[in-house]
Amino acid sequence: GPDIAVKDFVRRGQAMTSRMEAFTKPIIAAVNGLAFGGGCEITESVHLAVASDRAVFAKPEINIGIPPTFGGTQRLPRLAGRKRALELLLTGDTFGAQRAYELGLVNKVVPHEDLMTEAFGLADRILRHSPVAAARIITAVTRGINATISEGLQIESEQFARMVPTKDIREGLDAWVERRTPCYTGS
Repeated sequence: GPDIAVKDFVRRGQAMTSRMEAFTKPIIAAVNGLAFGGGCEITESVHLAVASDRAVFAKPEINIGIPPTFGGTQRLPRLAGRKRALELLLTGDTFGAQRAYELGLVNKVVPHEDLMTEAFGLADRILRHSPVAAARIITAVTRGINATISEGLQIESEQFARMVPTKDIREGLDAWVERRTPCYTGS
């Protein structure tokens, strides 16, 4: 029946955005056009996002009489603040890339023709560093963002402790002392 179908639809969508949010490798969205509803919720859930100056966002679910279902009522307020999120959620109004930047939904707005270059450039800047450290940072932020500061600090210390026995930490320190570029193995 409809209850089961809706529950299954919502469960799958929330599982997808939650998996993106918690994925231990950085996910970068390159938003080049419409990011309405689920597309906006994907942008909210990924770690980083670059938007074309032509990108248009919206939380239009209210226009068809439903609330967002893939985490938009939870992630957007955490990114933009309660009142700004409620305005978008309750009006269904569209907003441009610059507003998405101001709300914290995207990290950067670039000319349309530069979108992929910028997104890949961001990825390259991340790839210079230890993939193990990146995973620990993502885990600490994702798990700690809704915790108290003391709980968050505990999560951070646990993630640091997981780094200590890795080859990457030794390589990073050795490269720093020797004033050379590190060569990470991801272990």
